[in-house]
Amino acid sequence: MLCGMKSKKTVQLMMVIIGVISLCYGVIGIQSAPEDAHDYATLLGMFAGFGSGLIAVAIFLFIRSKVVSPEKLKQKEIEENDERNIAVKRAAMAVSWMVSVGLFTVLAFALMAMGLRVPSYLCIGALYVQFFSFLIAHRVYDKKM
Repeated sequence: MLCGMKSKKTVQLMMVIIGVISLCYGVIGIQSAPEDAHDYATLLGMFAGFGSGLIAVAIFLFIRSKVVSPEKLKQKEIEENDERNIAVKRAAMAVSWMVSVGLFTVLAFALMAMGLRVPSYLCIGALYVQFFSFLIAHRVYDKKM
């Protein structure tokens, strides 16, 4: 499989865990936020919304896996493991990687031009993390082939 996780239940469990952590962080943060920090409260509300959305999607996927017939699930699994579909996913991920590299580069230059050095450094750091993760993934896949 493309992402390396064999079990859909593992992905759903991770979604629930990340969702609960994000939801709790947002709710607790909103309760302890100062009254005049509206932008901070908005960000914490986004965390809470993201967490509750992840939980809802995981619950929906769990219910769907119990309701859908086993034949349909088997057919979907065969489609996901088809070599052509895997190649299409990898090509799409490669394109999205290139777009994100371009976006981080443009953001780093734009933020530096506006005099915002710390956000620019964050974009440059994200580029380095992305580049090194690409090199590690390339080396791992190259050894498997």
